Parts: sequence; C-alpha cells; structure tokens
Amino acid sequence: MRLSFLLLRMALAAFLVYIIYKVVVKGEKFDLFSRFRGRNKKTAAHRKPDQLEEMRKDPICGTYLPESQAITLLYKREVHFFCSEECKNKFLELNK
Repeated sequence: MRLSFLLLRMALAAFLVYIIYKVVVKGEKFDLFSRFRGRNKKTAAHRKPDQLEEMRKDPICGTYLPESQAITLLYKREVHFFCSEECKNKFLELNK
C-alpha cells in the first residue's frame, strides 16, 4: 500500500514538473483537455484561431489574398504580393 502511494506521488510530481517545463520554459499553452475537445496537435491549424492573417492586394489584378498563399517578389527593396505567376510576370514586364 505504501509503495503504490509512493509511486503515485512520484508520478504526480513528474507530471507537475512536465507542466511547469512546458509553460514556463517553452512558453507553450498547456491544455489538459484538448484531446477531448478535438483540438489536439494533429488536427490543429498552424496558427491560432484568434489570429487573423493579413490580406494582401495583388497590384496587377487587384485580388486580395492571405499573405501565406501569395507569391512574393522583392523588387527595388519592396515586397510585392501576387495571386499567380502570370500577374507576377506582368508586373515584371511593366516595370522593366
């Protein structure tokens, strides 16, 4: 009885050390019940749901698209965002 109680206390102490390490050292949010809500790491998006991604406008056709899906071009020390390779090529032709 004493041995099982000691092992249980040791397991609890190890679990608490693990939580403190994840929260304090790594700066991660610790959510004990995430797997029961269906938001575990396997199905979670790479960005947090409360963070909206910035939309960028294509200078050629005027289409707005998320920054992560845009094709980028560094031209004269300025980053330009395009919806397709065609728009990017048109931009390069117009700015020769």
